[in-house]
Amino acid sequence: MAWQGDQAFIWCWDADVVKRAIEAAKLNPGHVTIIPESLLYPAMDSGLRINPCLNGFEAQLWRNKQLEQSRWWPQRPTAAEWTLFQRDACLQPQDQTEAIPLPQPLVMQPKPWAKSSGLHGHLEQGWQYERLAVALGVALLALPTLWYGLNLVKLHKAYDMRKAQLASIQHQAQPVIEARRQALDELARINALHNLGRDPDPLFLMAKVAVMLPGDKTFLKEWDYQSGKLKITIALPEPAASSTFVSAFQQAEIFSDVKALASANPNLVILQMQVTGS
Repeated sequence: MAWQGDQAFIWCWDADVVKRAIEAAKLNPGHVTIIPESLLYPAMDSGLRINPCLNGFEAQLWRNKQLEQSRWWPQRPTAAEWTLFQRDACLQPQDQTEAIPLPQPLVMQPKPWAKSSGLHGHLEQGWQYERLAVALGVALLALPTLWYGLNLVKLHKAYDMRKAQLASIQHQAQPVIEARRQALDELARINALHNLGRDPDPLFLMAKVAVMLPGDKTFLKEWDYQSGKLKITIALPEPAASSTFVSAFQQAEIFSDVKALASANPNLVILQMQVTGS
């Protein structure tokens, strides 16, 4: 087989005859490179030709120094064989020739015009190279796999060691952890008891709010006190600015962050504030 560009050319022969010829020449068949005779004749730019071979005749079609068609006959081809050869080569009728070209004796070149591989020596050598390449590929794949496997074993050992150390530390720290849990529970209970006395008495808080109201017919309509936040609604006999109440409540020490909320009724003032203590 020989490759030329994207084309492959294949020559075949009687292997037994060739082997006997090699052995008759006292050569080792495994060390002999078999080269087809066609590869040793000079290449052609373009055109048709007939080569007289050592045995028989070979017709060739060349295009742009590429061998596109070849056929061998034991004797010079007839007109019908020549026509069939041109048709097999897919030549257009206007490009075909009726006259059979005269055989052109050519001088063999020392090197073939395309690289080829033989049936025995080169084929076996190719299989050896392939086996060597496969073995090398397996080795290249095995090395990182082995490295990864060793590191994985080391990682598992380190993980088991750290896991055992963590279990030992947790066992040693268990009394401290339990003491910390109990201390946090006691602190939570203390804070809960402490917070019970932080909020002012509701009656005291209402008295403080009542003092802040004017002495006319103004009265406290709604009351909402939760977790230190107070929201009240004040009913006025006549509309008044809510800023007056905000300023008054802000000046009291027990209230802070006093805000006036929007109200659709001009006779109602809605205030929200933070109760800081008595």
